[in-house]
Amino acid sequence: LDSVAGGMNDTIMDMLEISDSIILEPSLTSSYGAGIGRLGTVKKQSLKQFISHIKNKLTIENLRYTGSLEKSIEKVAVINGSGQDYLSLALSLGADCIITGDTTYHYASDFEEIGCSIIDIGHFCSEWLVFANLMNKIVQENKSLLNSVEFIISKTCRDPYNYI
Repeated sequence: LDSVAGGMNDTIMDMLEISDSIILEPSLTSSYGAGIGRLGTVKKQSLKQFISHIKNKLTIENLRYTGSLEKSIEKVAVINGSGQDYLSLALSLGADCIITGDTTYHYASDFEEIGCSIIDIGHFCSEWLVFANLMNKIVQENKSLLNSVEFIISKTCRDPYNYI
């Protein structure tokens, strides 16, 4: 789900209404729109507005970010999970903001100096919430085929991190 068409990254792009999507690193073994990360555009807005949009659309309370809240955001990369190995690629393709699920201090510091904001929504949020969304979509789109199958999405699965 990390790299397939319609998987984690495409779902986050859809949930956040990021358009004109391209794949950051296309798969060499698949011709079906598979690959790591996505890059697209949003209506020009401040980082503060975009963060609010993310928190609302993904129903998350906390995230980490770099950059000035007044910074203008338009070209956005999405790299679910631990995406820091692809941050430089996103930057080279013109991203002025990168959403990922996990990054480290040094990457955050370096990219802030370069002027590219990183929004770290958390590894759990970048995968579990999207997984649950995908499962609901699969069930809704295949009701007639799956009418005798019961799908139960865990209510106990949670982010191992706690915030105060």
